[in-house]
Amino acid sequence: QALSVWSAQHKPTSSPTGAVVIAVAGSGRGPLVSRALKASEITGVAVEMWAVEKNPNAYVLLQRHNEEDWGRVVNVVKSDMRAWKGPLRSTTGPIGQAITTSSSAPASPYGKVDIIVSGLLGSFADNELSPECLDGVQHVLAPQYGISIPSSYTAHLTPILAPRLFADISHRAITDDTATETPYVVMLHAIDYLATTVADHPRIQQAWEFVHPLPSSTLAIAEARRGGGVSGGGGGSMSGGDGANEHNTRSAKLKFVCKDRGVVSGLAGYFEAVLYDGGETGIVELSTRPDTIDAKSKDMISWFPIFFPLKVCIA
Repeated sequence: QALSVWSAQHKPTSSPTGAVVIAVAGSGRGPLVSRALKASEITGVAVEMWAVEKNPNAYVLLQRHNEEDWGRVVNVVKSDMRAWKGPLRSTTGPIGQAITTSSSAPASPYGKVDIIVSGLLGSFADNELSPECLDGVQHVLAPQYGISIPSSYTAHLTPILAPRLFADISHRAITDDTATETPYVVMLHAIDYLATTVADHPRIQQAWEFVHPLPSSTLAIAEARRGGGVSGGGGGSMSGGDGANEHNTRSAKLKFVCKDRGVVSGLAGYFEAVLYDGGETGIVELSTRPDTIDAKSKDMISWFPIFFPLKVCIA
């Protein structure tokens, strides 16, 4: 959908050839690379494909896929996405249509990316460092037309009674001090939802949201904090560290209405994500919430819910 809209609107690209530059950040074994190439084939829109992966074993597998499955059309890069400088270009030629310069020699030999695709979402959306990683790779995204897939994601919670899970975790806590401090990714079967949907207080409620790409001003402030500039004072932030990640701090205060008495074993966590908002052409979403999954991503089993246990059950 993103490729179709890009072509229909005649947007300039970041490739000297006019192809849309796509980078899969954190390519893993390459399934998203394959899907991006398939999207190019279906839409007839030419793409320049980059696969960025830091795991050495996955990197070798990506090279094999490139030889045997992708026809050597993918540029495979072994790098942490946050350290990647972008597509390497000739130092004597144009970097891309989307970048105008009065000189034939660009200031940097690295170009930009038109679409960044990532598969970093965890069962609670942001719990696998998706915001931090995508913030770190945003510097390679074309500033005017660049697209992030996903473009946003939200985390959702609800209190549940889960006696089997609570018993298993309590038993584990006898020998593991961190058992009750650990979130668990698990298929929730033998549970009861304690909250009731009433006006202004649904059974499952949104906790927070992350959006990509971020405004450049937000990243500039984060960089100033990292460097001990006026925006951060050199560390000591509420998030710990040097304060550079402070813009990703989130908190929520939610009120749930429980019709009947019950025991809260912990919180069940879900997420929703907007992969791409095409405006008039429609929105592409994912959801693991039991009340919206059928409408947004029916039959998807890629993510189980997450369970945040309580040390002591609350009646």
